[in-house]
Amino acid sequence: MVTLVRSVNKNILIDCGDPWNGGEILQKLSSLGLGTEDRGPSAKYQLGEQIHVVVVTHGHIDHCGNLSLFKHATLFMGGDVASEGTYSTIPEDSSVTLAPNVELLRSRGHTDHDIIVVVNNTERGRIVISGDIFECANDDNIWKEVSRYPDLQEKSRSEIEDIAEWIVPGHGFMFKNPKNPNST
Repeated sequence: MVTLVRSVNKNILIDCGDPWNGGEILQKLSSLGLGTEDRGPSAKYQLGEQIHVVVVTHGHIDHCGNLSLFKHATLFMGGDVASEGTYSTIPEDSSVTLAPNVELLRSRGHTDHDIIVVVNNTERGRIVISGDIFECANDDNIWKEVSRYPDLQEKSRSEIEDIAEWIVPGHGFMFKNPKNPNST
């Protein structure tokens, strides 16, 4: 699942799909007013510059396959941050404010290095973009089959359910958190 979060003066892309759907992603972003109608070589470059931050929830190819389209963005992946050729790390139990009301948190379970993004104060309340911590809606058992650390992932899922009103899973559509009575 590729998710765009628009904040004040910042466009944040969470996950960037598999290597085979780059054109589809560029087309969708263009339809949202990012990029240009020109489909020539410059279109990718101009669009990539309008994405300021790319967050990869985990390093599987279906979540990071189009990173090369966004060379000018600051990249968050696992515990690493890359911006303009400079690399740094995110401390284990810390959060990073990406923009007003948009926060990145490290998580665990599906892989060794999961990241989630929390978007506060939306029209729908708090939205958590979970990567494959939640594979899809109604994934009560599916996630266990592909989890590297099921116990840690179960804890991460519970923590997300405690704060989210809506969840954007790694695959499929956003869904209302059935365990949060405040979900609207």
